[in-house]
This record gives sequence, C-alpha cells and structure tokens, in this order.
Amino acid sequence: MDLRFKAAEAAKLIDTSAIDVARLGQIIVPDIPAHGKGFHSLYSFRNLVEMQLAGRMAAFGVPQKRIQRLIIALRTSRCQWLNYEGRYGFIICDDSWRWSAGETLEVAIRSIPHPMPALAVIIVDLAAIKMSIRKNIELNIIEGEVLHE
Repeated sequence: MDLRFKAAEAAKLIDTSAIDVARLGQIIVPDIPAHGKGFHSLYSFRNLVEMQLAGRMAAFGVPQKRIQRLIIALRTSRCQWLNYEGRYGFIICDDSWRWSAGETLEVAIRSIPHPMPALAVIIVDLAAIKMSIRKNIELNIIEGEVLHE
C-alpha cells in the first residue's frame, strides 16, 4: 500500500487535528518532507501508525527521545511492525523505559530485558491502531474523498 496523505488528511485518518499532526512532526519524519513554500509534507501509512504510537506513549509520559528511539528500532525491525503489510502485535514499555514487541501480549512481556522486574507497563495494541487506520482509509475512499498517491 503506497498511499500518501497531506497533514489534514492524515489528521482525519487518525482522528486528531492537523495541529496535533504538526506537533507530532517533532517526532515523526514524513516519508516525503515538504521542500519549500507551496509544497506539502506527505505521510505514509507507516507514518500514521507512528503518530498513533507516539501519541499514546506521550500520553503516559514517555520522553520524546525514548519515543524516537523506539520508532527508529521498530522501523528497522525485520518484523515490520509499523508497515501496512507488517505483523500485528503489542508494543510494551515498562517503568524503566525498556520496551519490547511481540505478536502476543505474553511474548511481548517475556521479551522485555529483565535486569530488574517491571512495576508498571504501558501496552499499546498495534493491531487496533492498524485496523482503525485501514478502516478510516477505506471509508474515505468509499466516500470519494481524494487521497494522494
């Protein structure tokens, strides 16, 4: 799936405002950045998943630099967690900002490095995020709204 979306379209697809998309631009680099006046940044499906993930992690107080590192690691993962055709699963971040990913919650929890036990964890359901975005894309295509390729 190689669709690209302007900021306002991206905002609609992830049920947020264009201002929030701009704020997330501090963490998420669009696949096609704007080059000068009159050009728009274009966001991919992966960027939309990254925005949703970043927003959820930030809501729980995960520092921006940690979120950026997590997203970079997920982008380069062979499981392609963030991609349209990538795996579904869970992302977990513990109270020491250690994180892991797994297709099941059990696998994700077992994959956290354990030099000390976690007292609290943040669990993000990547499948729910991806399915929500896919559904919104399909609804917008059916309604005849223009999406950029």
